[in-house]
Amino acid sequence: MQPCADRISTCCPAVPGEPRRCREAPAQTPGAIDEETCRYDEEGKEPSWEEKILCRQCMQVITSPVERIEVKGSHRHTFSNPLGLLFQIGCFRRVKGCVDASPPEAEWSWFRGYVWQVVLCSACATHMGWRYTGPQDCFYGLILDRLMQAS
Repeated sequence: MQPCADRISTCCPAVPGEPRRCREAPAQTPGAIDEETCRYDEEGKEPSWEEKILCRQCMQVITSPVERIEVKGSHRHTFSNPLGLLFQIGCFRRVKGCVDASPPEAEWSWFRGYVWQVVLCSACATHMGWRYTGPQDCFYGLILDRLMQAS
């Protein structure tokens, strides 16, 4: 996989104190994480969102309404995990305020062909949802009741 410095990163959250890393999984190795450096078009430039979506717990900026996407025909999905806990998630192309908190896992993925990783708020460590990485792309499934629109 080539470094993705020539395009805007769509899947790689910033981790304070660490260089931005590209973590898209190559098609031949589902779940593999590529550690080549990844950055926005202008090095060091973070997205400038006019409207913001925040962590409900601590008000950390997580993403923006402009990052909403549809996956499998919908932005919003309702799933239950193996323990029976129900989650309503929204799909987002890019986030700013989350960090990965688990290794990639393929078992029990709600999106076929994607591995998932737990993501936490980078400020307060609240479980915000999951990052889904597929052969060609990745996106975030964020738990909607843990988010709020900035007013």
